[in-house]
Amino acid sequence: MTNCTLCDAGSYSPAAASACTACVAGSYSQRSNQSSCLACAAGSYSLSKQTSCVSCGAGTSSPLTGQSFAATCVACLAGTYSPAVGSSTCLSCAAGTYNPAAGQPTCQFCSPGSYVTLPGQAVCQLCPAGSYQALLGSSSNCSSCPSGSFGPAPGQATCQLCTPGRYNNLTGLAASCPACPVGTSNPSSGQSDISACIDCVPGSFSATTGAFTCQLCTDSTYSPLSGQSSSSVCLPCPSGAVCVAGASAPSYSCILSRFILALLLAFPFLCPWASPERMQARAVPTWTRRLVPAICALPAIIAPASHPLCVLPVTTAPRGAHSRPPVSLVHTTRPKAPAPLPSV
Repeated sequence: MTNCTLCDAGSYSPAAASACTACVAGSYSQRSNQSSCLACAAGSYSLSKQTSCVSCGAGTSSPLTGQSFAATCVACLAGTYSPAVGSSTCLSCAAGTYNPAAGQPTCQFCSPGSYVTLPGQAVCQLCPAGSYQALLGSSSNCSSCPSGSFGPAPGQATCQLCTPGRYNNLTGLAASCPACPVGTSNPSSGQSDISACIDCVPGSFSATTGAFTCQLCTDSTYSPLSGQSSSSVCLPCPSGAVCVAGASAPSYSCILSRFILALLLAFPFLCPWASPERMQARAVPTWTRRLVPAICALPAIIAPASHPLCVLPVTTAPRGAHSRPPVSLVHTTRPKAPAPLPSV
């Protein structure tokens, strides 16, 4: 009687075989005492006399069974991926993702400023100029830049606001925002209408387009007109007037102030001699007797202008010289009447 020998794992023997046979490449036998070997599943391969098959790596696939060498694991094409080992097929990248190279285990999200609407793409589409896409991994088309902004180049995640001195009333603008015309200015960004370009006020001008501020007329000049576009509109200040930078009209306040100041300086000496009793005694006309007290009351309600250009110079009396005590320019009480004049 002949003794039978058990076949090892990785080999087999059919009935009545005189010897064990190694499993051929592309098959395997996990246990001993097997009468046949099993074919490697799709996504794997094996050499001869193997107890298991080798899985294809992530990023590759093998659609056939019984494969006998590693080259049967094919790298996934661009636009597809294989996330796990032992894959029998590659998957297409979903919309909003892409895969630029072969043999990848995952897909990448489209960056802001780009998008993909179809699956299985190797690249993302850039947003055209004048549009934007703020989301990561977007599967929808880009949005047009709103009014008050523009998109100067493809692939923008956000639109740029119109800079001060410019505006835009259109959507989807790719070029730079239109400039405000001469004679106007716009200090704010992101403006969506030409009404944001405001006429330069009197006393100023704007000689260039796209100004965000108007230039002032210089000292000793003025301009009464608005919306002006040249410095030639700044007129010379008339003689005797004052024109500071940005003046819209000459100022004559200094002349008036000095006149009032002169009157106020004279009032303390003139008004005591203009009492009603003295004027009646001298037969001064009635209208004069009514007018003079009103004039003498002016210091209580009028003060000279305080413009720095209107301040009169102060002189100091020489040492040893007699000086009059300071006189108040504004009197609230009537000074004591002088002694009566001798009768004529």
